[in-house]
Order: sequence, then structure tokens, then C-alpha cells
Amino acid sequence: MWVDIIVALAVATIPALGAWITSQVIPWIKARTTAEQRKNLMALVRTAVAGAEQIFKQEAQAAESVAAKKDVNRKKKQFVRERLQAEGVTLPPDEIGTMIEAAVLELRIKREWRTDDAIEAMEDATDAMNDLTAELGSMRADVVIEEYPGS
Repeated sequence: MWVDIIVALAVATIPALGAWITSQVIPWIKARTTAEQRKNLMALVRTAVAGAEQIFKQEAQAAESVAAKKDVNRKKKQFVRERLQAEGVTLPPDEIGTMIEAAVLELRIKREWRTDDAIEAMEDATDAMNDLTAELGSMRADVVIEEYPGS
């Protein structure tokens, strides 16, 4: 019961906290970096996030409990932080956390978009294959099979 209340409170406060951090951190980062630096930094973050998603993919799929999912997410964030540190990124953890969250959201949006496009493409391909199969079937009826000499 207490766990449910704590989880509900956390779920309710995380978006507000994220919005507050974003409203404070993004302007701070922009004030201290050039557009090119921000572009390069976000590219590093996106690459590290994509790598973490791939590396921890099986572990994330196997995680069933809330605690297990949180542990996998913690490992992913740690992986991203270590990759950024290896690249020489020295921003405060809350700023890096905000950038990671932005990259994760972007990745999820792209993944959903690709899934929708993939489903539509598969449906189109299936329709095209059905049309082709029907056309080939009608062609077979028109073709007279001749025997070759020596058969």
C-alpha cells in the first residue's frame, strides 16, 4: 500500500520536476555553449542513448517488476554518463540527465514513427504481392504449355 502511494507520488512529481529542470538547465547550457557545441553534445548524447538501449535491450525486455525496470534504466543512464565522460563532457549530472531524457524521448518518438511507417509499408507490400499473385494466376491460365522435343 505504501509502495503504491510512493510510486503514485513519484509518477506525479517527475514530470513537474523534469519541466522545472528543463526550464532552468536548458537556458544555462545555451548561455555557456555555442550552437555548434550544443549540436555536437546532443549528437554524443543521442549516440550514447541509442547504444545503451541496444546493449541493455534483452535485460530491459526481461525486466518485469517496477524495481527491475528502474534498475535497468539506472544502468542505461550510468552507461550514457560514462560514455560522455570518456568523450570529455564535464557538465553537472542534472544537466546531463535532462539531455539524456530528451534523447530518450526523441528515440521513442522515432521508434513509434518507424513502427507506424513499417506497418503501413508491410500492408502496402502485402497488397502489392496479392495483386501480383492474382495477375500471375490469370497469366498462367492464358499460357499454353508446350512440350519440348526430346522430353
